[in-house]
Amino acid sequence: MNLQRRAALIPASLLLFMAGCQRPTTILSDVLLNDRYMAQPSPPLGHGTRLEQVFVAPHNGLTKIEIFLATYTKTIPSGTLKFRLLEGAGGPQVLATGSIPLLRIKDNSHVPFEFSPIKDSQGKTYTIELASTDVPTG
Repeated sequence: MNLQRRAALIPASLLLFMAGCQRPTTILSDVLLNDRYMAQPSPPLGHGTRLEQVFVAPHNGLTKIEIFLATYTKTIPSGTLKFRLLEGAGGPQVLATGSIPLLRIKDNSHVPFEFSPIKDSQGKTYTIELASTDVPTG
């Protein structure tokens, strides 16, 4: 799999929540990643970096995704992590967006992104995109 295709893939676990659920219904780990990337962490989200992950929803009512992220023991004093959920494998239709200040992200923690339930999500392919803005150097 070519990491330069559109963006780097997110080698992290994804927790998928369906409408009405308090606990994740599915934990997807390293979805569609070649084994050679399993031992490599995602690149840091610096200026111009965009990460993506493609997955298939196992149930209807997809409403929240939590992404396991690392700050590499650092506190990031400024900047924003932006989230987009796209239909298909990087299709043009944006289904949901969100953002979180980088200062709020703790090392090795799940970062939640909630959106209106997608009623007929079962068996459909989605792409998660992450990008950062205003990240301080270093």
